[in-house]
Amino acid sequence: MSIFKGYFKIMKSNLPVLIMFMVVFLSLSVFYSYIGTRSQNASFEAVKTKLAFISYDTEKNGENTVLVDGLKNYISQYSEIIPVEDDPEKLQESLFFKKVDSIIRIPKGFTEAYLEGENPSIEVMSIPDSANAQYAKMYIDRYLNRGRLYIAHMEEVSSADIVSYLKNDLSKNVTVEVENSGFVFNDGDNMASHYNLMAFYLLYVLMIGVGITMLAFNKPELVKRNKCSPISDTNSNLQLLLGNLTFAVLCWVLGILSSFALYGGKMATINGLLYGINSFVLTLTALSISFLVASNIKSKETFQGIATILVILMSSLTGVFTPQEMLGTSILKIARFMPTYWFVKANDQIQSVSVITIDGLMPIFQQMLMVLSFGIAALVVTMLISKIKESLLLE
Repeated sequence: MSIFKGYFKIMKSNLPVLIMFMVVFLSLSVFYSYIGTRSQNASFEAVKTKLAFISYDTEKNGENTVLVDGLKNYISQYSEIIPVEDDPEKLQESLFFKKVDSIIRIPKGFTEAYLEGENPSIEVMSIPDSANAQYAKMYIDRYLNRGRLYIAHMEEVSSADIVSYLKNDLSKNVTVEVENSGFVFNDGDNMASHYNLMAFYLLYVLMIGVGITMLAFNKPELVKRNKCSPISDTNSNLQLLLGNLTFAVLCWVLGILSSFALYGGKMATINGLLYGINSFVLTLTALSISFLVASNIKSKETFQGIATILVILMSSLTGVFTPQEMLGTSILKIARFMPTYWFVKANDQIQSVSVITIDGLMPIFQQMLMVLSFGIAALVVTMLISKIKESLLLE
């Protein structure tokens, strides 16, 4: 196990850098949790957004369907409905000059499709990156998702019945008095933020740790020395693999221990278990990506530069630092090609898990599978490049 021992001797020399990033990760987690707690304890009054509501789903007399009217009335409780002429140019002007924050357009046949259990889309046009526009989507989703429960569990329920039930359900308000008792961690948003930040920690620490160590072992003089040793190439590669896996698991365990330090018993829940599994999947993927980059770069300075750029891109564009709903559509389209996008998406879904069901867990495991697929792809590419290099040397 000489190579395995040598692996951690090299790692030991880089320990100060690794400890520094662990401290940075914990500091950011505490900071985000503190900010989150302060914002939750602060009282606020929701600001009414300005909306234009246009419906093409009408009865024979030209009036809106009962369901559409119910949705409009519900939204009007939290928003100001602004009359806007149904003309493409007028609608664009209303958004451009910020007369409205969003324009909601209900398609023809919406009510019929909705009652049949389908998921008809509602077009929501809004000012790019508008926070107020998110409220409109939230109110629509809340109303329609609650209505789907009645459709799924009641036979031959009419749109009038649904509107009546929803009016009764959604009119119930609960007055909550929050007593500010100091610094208390919240087990919802803050845990999700903590694990989102773990992506930055795992990526950077594994990139630097694995990368620098592999660069050392790939030095020509060390490669020649290993060739002359009684250790076979297979044995040597297995020891390196074991070293990489051991280091990756240690980094992951430290991240999990930090979770227990911050959130204690709240980690001993289904949410905590899912966060742990999701972060372990990312650990394996980050290890594969680190191995891919380190195997194909000879210069330490070049590697550190590329590693830094990759980590920053995979953190800043995917929701690690900023919630995904606050990022632009074009940015999220790019982010889909990065494993951290799916990692953060899974964390956001884990946050809302309260009851264990197959339907509720399936989307989370699908996100994890997406994260793992990036790791498998990186490993396959590494092997292909290695084969190509070997064939070129033999020629």
